[in-house]
Amino acid sequence: MLRSIRAEWYKAVRRPYFPILFLTCTLLTVGAVYCLYLIKTQSPGITPIGLPFALSLSPLGMVLGLWLVAIGGDLVFSEQYKHHTLKNEVSFGIPRARIYLSRWAAVFLVMLLLYAVLVAVYALSALLLLGLDRDPSGLTSGGGFLLLGYRRGRQTMYLLSHTAVQPMLAARQNLLNEAHLLKEFLRFSDNDGA
Repeated sequence: MLRSIRAEWYKAVRRPYFPILFLTCTLLTVGAVYCLYLIKTQSPGITPIGLPFALSLSPLGMVLGLWLVAIGGDLVFSEQYKHHTLKNEVSFGIPRARIYLSRWAAVFLVMLLLYAVLVAVYALSALLLLGLDRDPSGLTSGGGFLLLGYRRGRQTMYLLSHTAVQPMLAARQNLLNEAHLLKEFLRFSDNDGA
């Protein structure tokens, strides 16, 4: 069985469009990261676009990658459809179950290799183009405060000197001052029907 898988793997990797498939997928991956880079440079402050943000988008790419399984299946199973038969392999004495299982194992290995290469290219290009951007202080005050709140939880309210918390504390103080002024206005305007 292992020899059959190795033979199917060898045939799939030696196909002429195998490197073209890898190059196309790699360029599309780098293009997606480059689009994030353009968003980061053209409109800074909207979202924290860095490596963590890019990696949080990677599950969306996995859904699109399901279509690659059809291409991987074509890499392995195309010879069968070219000759319209399994006669040569079956006449050699190999059971059909072993033939199909070895081909599906080869498809799985080819797609696993492609997935590993694309994840590495995506992470490396995101690191090079987008950087880490872990500090939320470069963001707008509300976004940095929310991001810090997600990371630290209740402890966020006690970080009084943090750059993302300071604008929120100032906004809270302004709101309390406005509420106090409104209360004073209402108290004196409703005095004896005047």
